[in-house]
Amino acid sequence: PTTAVLCRLPFSQTPCIATANETKLQIYSYIDSKLLLLWEKNYWAKIIAIFAHHESDYDSLILVCDISNVVVLKQVGGIDLQEVEFHQFHQFESDEPESSCIRYPTKAIIDPKDSCIALLVGNSTIYFLTLSQPEMFDINKHPQIQTGQHSKWETINGAISFDLIKDYNPPLYRIRDIKFLEGYKCPTLAILHEP
Repeated sequence: PTTAVLCRLPFSQTPCIATANETKLQIYSYIDSKLLLLWEKNYWAKIIAIFAHHESDYDSLILVCDISNVVVLKQVGGIDLQEVEFHQFHQFESDEPESSCIRYPTKAIIDPKDSCIALLVGNSTIYFLTLSQPEMFDINKHPQIQTGQHSKWETINGAISFDLIKDYNPPLYRIRDIKFLEGYKCPTLAILHEP
């Protein structure tokens, strides 16, 4: 798999492992000393990241696709594996041209406190998608997002964008990686770039 996450889902008493390999999402559980495939589905785009978002007793799965779509999956149908179904909420799509996303693959990370996701889209745009605590962002100091579409703000309840070339002096070019730092009160992002 290219990405995986540990998650809590209602149809398994033990923690599950959600994995993605290209366009296929698979959910496994460790039962009787064996890794058992419980559920799988093919999606329309390559999945580059999976995050487990802790909303209640169970997790929602957040999938980030290579064309900068973010989809939230919430399990419905009870605990019977024969009835397992996930409601899918298309929650965010950037306006960055698809060709830019192919040339500069999207990077996605979640902060250690599970409060936001950072997406580096194209070569210069960072989106912060707020999850459970939008008040952690002072939207009076940061531009509210004007681009991007969403069909429903539910798990992802807000977004803020920054252009790393236009919004910073000196501009940040050639972004190599992004990582959230641990130990800070608010989400703090480190950006590795070349001058």
